[in-house]
Amino acid sequence: MKAGIGDLASVLVLADRGLAVRPPYAGWSEALGWRYLFRVTCQTKIVTEDADYRIARQVQPGEVWRQAGRVFKQRGRIEAHARALWGVGYDEPWALVTNDERLTGYEYARRNWQEQSFRDLKSGGWHWGDSRLRSPHHVANLLILLAIAYTWMVALGSQAVAAGCAQPLVRRPNGAFRRLWSLFREGLRYFAQVVQRHTVCLGFTFIPDTRLT
Repeated sequence: MKAGIGDLASVLVLADRGLAVRPPYAGWSEALGWRYLFRVTCQTKIVTEDADYRIARQVQPGEVWRQAGRVFKQRGRIEAHARALWGVGYDEPWALVTNDERLTGYEYARRNWQEQSFRDLKSGGWHWGDSRLRSPHHVANLLILLAIAYTWMVALGSQAVAAGCAQPLVRRPNGAFRRLWSLFREGLRYFAQVVQRHTVCLGFTFIPDTRLT
């Protein structure tokens, strides 16, 4: 059998409420030797010897809660660890389940990065869906190329910021600043206006955005 990604790295599967409520995904992750951290609905409970706890209801803003037990009571009763986190300023808590007791739950914040990369790989950039590939081998090869191109554009975006060619920052209502465009979008524009137009070669150099520090 060929080595897969699980043989080369420690895999953490993040999933939102649309997929996480389906117990088979947890079982498949376990079978592959992967860790998972799934966000579940506000109705999801964890069952212990003492009581059933509705995960999302165990915290108030600013609080964190942990518990071990069984989840998906009606659909498998899977051994897991529950995490409830409610960040100050957020409308609702995160209700999470994982098979790794070492995870705090804050690791789920990476899910936002995934969502942004999905957008950039599809409608916001490379239009991956237009490829219409069906062979898993061909899709895997395409994703490698898209990931390399994506990384290069993000690097170019950071260089555009350092060169003073990026969009100005936008002030939030609380006084903090944010980027108007993502580094990927900045990189696409920088590629068209500088790299392609002037035939220069800029590599995979990432420059921290000091404007946000």
